[in-house]
Amino acid sequence: MKRFIYRVLLFVFAFVAINVVLQLSIPKDRNGYHCEYNHKVELLEKIPSPRVVFIGGSNIPFGINSKTLKDSLHIGIVDFGLHAGIGIRYPLVDYLDYARKGDIVVIQMEYANYFTGGNGEPESLLPLMVATNWRNVSRLNFHQWRNILVGVPQVTVLNLKRVMNYTTTKSFDTPSENENFAYVKSGFNELGDEVGHFKYPNIVEPPLRKVEDRTVDKDFMVWLADMIQQYEQRGATVVMLPPVCIATHFITLYNEKVGEALGSIHHPYIVDPKEMVLDDSCAFNTGYHLNEEGVRQNTSKIIKILKPLL
Repeated sequence: MKRFIYRVLLFVFAFVAINVVLQLSIPKDRNGYHCEYNHKVELLEKIPSPRVVFIGGSNIPFGINSKTLKDSLHIGIVDFGLHAGIGIRYPLVDYLDYARKGDIVVIQMEYANYFTGGNGEPESLLPLMVATNWRNVSRLNFHQWRNILVGVPQVTVLNLKRVMNYTTTKSFDTPSENENFAYVKSGFNELGDEVGHFKYPNIVEPPLRKVEDRTVDKDFMVWLADMIQQYEQRGATVVMLPPVCIATHFITLYNEKVGEALGSIHHPYIVDPKEMVLDDSCAFNTGYHLNEEGVRQNTSKIIKILKPLL
């Protein structure tokens, strides 16, 4: 028995050591998708209040035209959306340090956050921490740390692929120009919107086969209510806006329990979620990612929704 335990511990130690060496010895991917988060933090620091700050996952950078919003609403716009995989807790906590009087905070998170606690996913949360040099690491909760540890082997494999590709690309960075669409930092414009996908044909993924039937995470809703209260104490106005979604995917992604849960914390959606649904022809590759025409339509919708607040 002791020999077995010794071997298990030795294996775990070797596994961790190898992963740490690979993480530290290989240069970071400076064009990795998650590196864009650093730019978005800069936007928070530079764009003065009053302003509209959009916080959520990739439905935001793949769904809005910040310049059009700014020109139409006559107010600064901060696209602080990146990836649903990092979870909604991380950006919401991060924004707390930048919340100012006069801010209008539009929380537009993907529906899955309400059922999973908003803690993110292993394959995305660890790359974010690496890209941001472990920004706000002290604020991570147990579930986020667990996701980070689970994500170590996946990131290691990706790093090894970058090493193998170095022989042909002569760079550890993901190429900016690809034959097929790739999630890269260079796909974002100076306002934080993802525009690189406009030049690629639509490659829409099929919707989930199973309709969302999970129970809303009550602890997450308590946490969300507290976070909103902290924003309001700093003088910000919070708007809960449903994420944009195409019709066929909306059927499987949305559940009425979400609306009921938001009502229970006295912060319901400002519009019915169905109002944020677009035709399938507006999709690029997922139910939350829009092509250029979809971005135009969604931006127009948001302008109409927010104008009365301004």
